[in-house]
Amino acid sequence: MGENIPTCFNCQNKLVLDESVFKCFEDDENPCLNDNVSRLCVWHFFQSDPSLCVQEGSAMETAGNLYDVISNSNSALKGPMCEDCTEQLLAGMDQHLKELDEECAQYRELLDSLKEGSDARLMDRNIVTAKLVAMKNEEASLLGESKKLEAEEAKLDAELRKKKSELYAENESAELLWRVFRDNHRQLIRMEMKEQDLEAEVHCLKNQRDRLSKINVLNTAFHIWKQGSFGTINGFRLGQLPHSQVEWSEINAAWGQVALLINTLADCLEIQFTLYRIVPVGSHSFVQCLDTGAELPLFGSGGFKPFGQKKFDEGICAFMECFCQLQRHIERAQFRFPHRMYREHIEDNKMEYSVKMQFNAEERWTKAMKCLLINFRWAISYVVHSKILRTEAVFS
Repeated sequence: MGENIPTCFNCQNKLVLDESVFKCFEDDENPCLNDNVSRLCVWHFFQSDPSLCVQEGSAMETAGNLYDVISNSNSALKGPMCEDCTEQLLAGMDQHLKELDEECAQYRELLDSLKEGSDARLMDRNIVTAKLVAMKNEEASLLGESKKLEAEEAKLDAELRKKKSELYAENESAELLWRVFRDNHRQLIRMEMKEQDLEAEVHCLKNQRDRLSKINVLNTAFHIWKQGSFGTINGFRLGQLPHSQVEWSEINAAWGQVALLINTLADCLEIQFTLYRIVPVGSHSFVQCLDTGAELPLFGSGGFKPFGQKKFDEGICAFMECFCQLQRHIERAQFRFPHRMYREHIEDNKMEYSVKMQFNAEERWTKAMKCLLINFRWAISYVVHSKILRTEAVFS
């Protein structure tokens, strides 16, 4: 007993057992204990091997004390347990037993419901048969409707394929039209850009035309100005003064410019001179009589002679006749020159000056030439103004 210390099988704590547990079952001092041990032995052998229950006597003979019986048992419990572990075990077994009771009750309810359903099915067989017939009829109807729907589906599939084919053709046609549209749109853009370029060019040309139309070409080509007492044309002085001698080459060049100018003005106004034809040949220009064909020079040589140069004076007078014809044509448009001219005379502040050199002073002849150039400047202004009016009338 001292060598074998009993412990709890569950928590391994030391157990304090009564000494009577270790006494042999043959002790007659406690008949109640012997009876309990006998019942324990019977239960033990019944759990381990029920066939040995008939051999109760032999078990009692081979058994020793109660502790040996418990320790040598074949059950799950290989040894004694303390009171706490026993209570926990009993509580767990009670819970498990309660769960088994609940499961058993559920099985009973299920069994009862199955029995009731079986009885109801047996009672409703006629109803089920009628429902089966109705369902078969409904099935046949649904099969017929299904075949009808399949035929309709096939018809719709054929129509769908036809529509798809038509849609494909329409898409091809639309794609072709889009390609044509894109090509036309690109061409339209190019044409619009070209039109814009042309409009810009036209605008530029109009501006250039307006700018050029405002430029007095005749004033530029025949610049008439004054230099002291002299009148000048393109920088050539036309006149002669005692204190300021001018070379005849310069005077002749000035007359050549004047001859070219009067022909230009006549062409602009579409005038044909009736008696003479002016031939500008630079410093050797002349006036030709239309009747006789005689040539009257518009150039001189030598100094300023008191009796003049007869041929030169005749050429100047013929030139003045042409200029007077031009003057009469211009004055029909209510235009007036600053210096009145008739034959070989020209007026300035009601004083007459002769264009002849014969019996004329250098100062007076120079004054006449200056007035002559001033009238030419006014004639240029008239021609330019009338040309502008005609141009505006054309473009309006």
